[in-house]
Amino acid sequence: MPVYKSDEKTKDGRMWYFKAYKKDFQGNNKAYKSKKYTTKSKAQEAERLFLMKRDNPTNKPFSLIAEDYFKNAYKENKETTVYCYESCYNNHIKHFFSQYNINEIDIKTLKHWKEYMLEKELHINTLNNAYGVLNNIFNHAITNYGLQNNCIAILGPFHKKNDKVIPDSEKLRY
Repeated sequence: MPVYKSDEKTKDGRMWYFKAYKKDFQGNNKAYKSKKYTTKSKAQEAERLFLMKRDNPTNKPFSLIAEDYFKNAYKENKETTVYCYESCYNNHIKHFFSQYNINEIDIKTLKHWKEYMLEKELHINTLNNAYGVLNNIFNHAITNYGLQNNCIAILGPFHKKNDKVIPDSEKLRY
């Protein structure tokens, strides 16, 4: 579907928008006109995301859903918080899940990711930050893309491994 240029600009210079059709609750096609964007390419990108959500909500690339999550996160969180989330995503999550669609990721795949993360010997806080970002992406997919379940929440966060053995003689007695 094409992207249109409006005759009237908004105060901040936005003038590009797209039109599409989507089904309402009764199943009828309704015309949808998007908000305005500053550039034609941004309007085309928004249209692409809209069409992907509309057509087949769960068979989407993981990276696309993560991108949409971060776009929405900037609206709800502080910029520095989202920047930290994006950094964690780029360093620990993106390259592992880039070849998967969101509906293909199961508990087995997530266990492999957890093992991969444990092999890096990162601090437990870093591991759980990555877990939190991944959990947020899955929750976003449930809310906005119709994903049925959050496998990472079922699997749970990382736990600190206690390798030290304390002899009974060293334990404090009260």
